[in-house]
Amino acid sequence: MQIKINKRSAYAPIRYEATRPYGKSIGKAFVTQAARGEKARRAFIQESLLPLLKSAVARMGSENGPGPVQAEVLNVQIFGKYNHGGRLIFDISKPLTTALLMTDADDIPCGELAFPAESFYLHFGHNHALTDSAFAIEGAFVGHEAGRMWIDLVPAGFGQAHFFALPMGEALIGVSIDTSDGAKPITQALSDSIARIMEQNRAMLTQTEELERQLSAQYGQVVKVPSPAARLDEKEPVLRRAMALIVNALFYITSDTNDVHEDWCRDTPEAAAAALRNARNAGEVRTIENTLLKAGYSKVKFVGKGFAASTESHAIEDAVRTGKNLASHFRRGHYRRQPYGPERSLRKRIFVAPVMVNASSSAEVPGRIYDVE
Repeated sequence: MQIKINKRSAYAPIRYEATRPYGKSIGKAFVTQAARGEKARRAFIQESLLPLLKSAVARMGSENGPGPVQAEVLNVQIFGKYNHGGRLIFDISKPLTTALLMTDADDIPCGELAFPAESFYLHFGHNHALTDSAFAIEGAFVGHEAGRMWIDLVPAGFGQAHFFALPMGEALIGVSIDTSDGAKPITQALSDSIARIMEQNRAMLTQTEELERQLSAQYGQVVKVPSPAARLDEKEPVLRRAMALIVNALFYITSDTNDVHEDWCRDTPEAAAAALRNARNAGEVRTIENTLLKAGYSKVKFVGKGFAASTESHAIEDAVRTGKNLASHFRRGHYRRQPYGPERSLRKRIFVAPVMVNASSSAEVPGRIYDVE
């Protein structure tokens, strides 16, 4: 069975792999060097990574502007971490995404963050309210290690085949967050980390502005050099909204495991899907699955199908669709500390799903409660 990876996959990691033939090899080289320590990681980035990428992109076509390879310097590192983490994709259902966008996360301490793996990808789709000034966000690469969390937001359509023809390339919106203070709320940690990065990169920003002036003169038009770290203050609003959505999604994934189901991704070739359904034994299944994996397809963890069928989900959907006054009828989802144990002396954090109050009568649609510890 001949299977080719889908360059138009619904999932950004699959599109990226399909359109960057160097993604796996250079991403793996980065992870290998990073595992040897900070000195080796920095040396690889500063001395080897850019020449490798310039050579690889040149084999695909001519760059149209200063941005494509610069953006890939960050993108290939993120993709390398994603591969190293097990190539996990969590597909969050639209109704659950809507509910989690309406769920507070401001008071979640860094010490209570929940992660299903070291690094992974969250897919939300782009038909929701998480947008930047110019584009919608369809997902996020997420990772963590030793007192640090990073998120990289993915604009809708990221992973274009002719990215090298885009003057600015395809840049993600990312930030590394210091989570070492377990008592600090995650949103405060985000703001503090952005401020710290801005201060550290003030000199870099000056250099970038000078480079932009030189390139603008060279190209005869205004040129902006990709530098997400230097402009994080402009991205803080969308990063704060995304952080709340990501944190809430992670709590849901780790607390309601019965609503997480693994299957092949939605754009798996129909011929392969049919062959899997008709396989006569475990050996045939393994052969087909290995063929899919080698072609770059992945199994996906679908999250929130049960929630999508719930009473509270339908009530929220009805309120959004009909334009009801949510301030009067909607109680935001939230997390709270719940007493339990001997004489209720212990505490655990629980998630209370958003609920509709008096949606159609005097009754309140019951919410769900999830133990997140």
